[in-house]
Amino acid sequence: MLTQLMGKRGDDEELTAVARTVLALDPGGTRVERVLRDTIDAALDGPRTGRYVSARIVPAAPASGKPVVELDGGLWCVASPGDPLVVAPVLPTTFAGGKQ
Repeated sequence: MLTQLMGKRGDDEELTAVARTVLALDPGGTRVERVLRDTIDAALDGPRTGRYVSARIVPAAPASGKPVVELDGGLWCVASPGDPLVVAPVLPTTFAGGKQ
């Protein structure tokens, strides 16, 4: 993405310098990815803030090795790209803490 920005905004010398520095220090993007993931996780912090991220789920294959959760009597996991669209399980109207 930084290389795309550099190409589109080549007239912005400051932006180009920042992009070149980031690319030189983190050519694969793993550091930036980790920092963004940690930042998003800290900002959401569902149990503390009440903010959550939704995810599409599918029935879990028996030997998928993915983390699973039991919902409506079945095992479910986060969908991968290409997984079929399925009808969501029925969720309870009350939860462990008694909140709705």
